[in-house]
Amino acid sequence: MERVDHTGPGIARATAPAAEIVRDLTAAGLGALAASDAEEDAGSYILYRILNDLPDGAASPSIGLIRAPSNVPDAKVQLAVKTAATAIARHLTPLPRLNVG
Repeated sequence: MERVDHTGPGIARATAPAAEIVRDLTAAGLGALAASDAEEDAGSYILYRILNDLPDGAASPSIGLIRAPSNVPDAKVQLAVKTAATAIARHLTPLPRLNVG
């Protein structure tokens, strides 16, 4: 298989908590699967470029790609996005409060 970008690394892993997202989507009654093989399209290219440009380390943001078949109703896609965002949010560290005044 040919690389998406010949100047980037051979592998770039999503940083979003994929197992938790799949678990939560399944619990919400939505079919889900985590896969590392990708469609050769704009979504995969954008994901790869973002992951390739992220700094190494714990401060890197959660990045992933959710795909939905084109025949899935909008309400289910919205539920999937909200469910995935909630799973990601559980891993966020609260920002320090600023003393204003």
